Amino acid sequence: MDCFDIYLNENYSYLLLFLRKKKMISQRSLTVVVGIVLVGAVGFLWSTGAVMLKPKAEQSEASSAADNLTQTPVQLRHFSEPAPALDDQQPVALDLTAYENLLPQELLTQVAKQSVQADGIPVAKLLLALLDAGIIRVNASLKEGPQNGAMPYSPLFAALVLDRSISAEQIQAFFDHGSFAFTNQIWISAAGNLADPEALDVLLEQGGFGPEHYQLLFERAMLSGNQQVYQHLLGQGRGQLNDAITNTLYERVDISVTNALNTWPEKYNDAALLPRMRTSMLQSLTRYLFQLDTLVASGYLSPEKTRFLTQQRQHLVALYEEIEALD
Repeated sequence: MDCFDIYLNENYSYLLLFLRKKKMISQRSLTVVVGIVLVGAVGFLWSTGAVMLKPKAEQSEASSAADNLTQTPVQLRHFSEPAPALDDQQPVALDLTAYENLLPQELLTQVAKQSVQADGIPVAKLLLALLDAGIIRVNASLKEGPQNGAMPYSPLFAALVLDRSISAEQIQAFFDHGSFAFTNQIWISAAGNLADPEALDVLLEQGGFGPEHYQLLFERAMLSGNQQVYQHLLGQGRGQLNDAITNTLYERVDISVTNALNTWPEKYNDAALLPRMRTSMLQSLTRYLFQLDTLVASGYLSPEKTRFLTQQRQHLVALYEEIEALD
């Protein structure tokens, strides 16, 4: 299976489940696969162009629900906290001989596969080592065939897609090597999935992103449930909610939450399946709760939708607590 075409499968959750049951993928591989899936979803209803911001309606019922919204009574650490940064100051001797005679796509496939092993090397760190050794070129494509907007599928782009915990120092190192960045939607989608806001800042500054890109990046972070980047951009005044994005997000959250509430109890009651899916479920629930709270507090939804999400939130919290309590 070509790991770089996984994103073509819209029902990626079932793909993950299949791979995990076949023991073809480990728990650490979820980040790599989901990163690919998220970037594949870049065309998210923006063919109509810019959307004008309309004033918030006077919605007493919605405002009441937002005012009464309480802090999520569970510790949402699984998605909201980025993985600890690796200590790149300690030199580690890497054996790169296995990559010397591979074709670009074969090399990238091996880089991704080894990164999800128990003793694997993170993608960004390994790609930088390969650049240092002259085994790969800084702006050469590592993917054959259509680039799907990556222009090209360069080592930097691969690192952004496959290693969302990439650090600010590592992104700077790619630019120090001479990496190019592009400001199209697929690069913005990859940027919106980064775990570290400081890494995002380096990418935006060094990659030539400007104010004309911030709203789209803000919405990408919202749609993917990236709480860190969303709040970071909101605090900088680099994006704002509007009627169009909140209603688009509502439709997505409605589908995701309904699916979770209807199907996950059966999954976590499967003793063999639970250990492999537990972390993924908690991460997804954390993301849904963040998105749901943001929608309710936005004031853009109708009272009916606000009331529905408020009810769904109670069920989500209960489901989160049930799964977290399971061994």
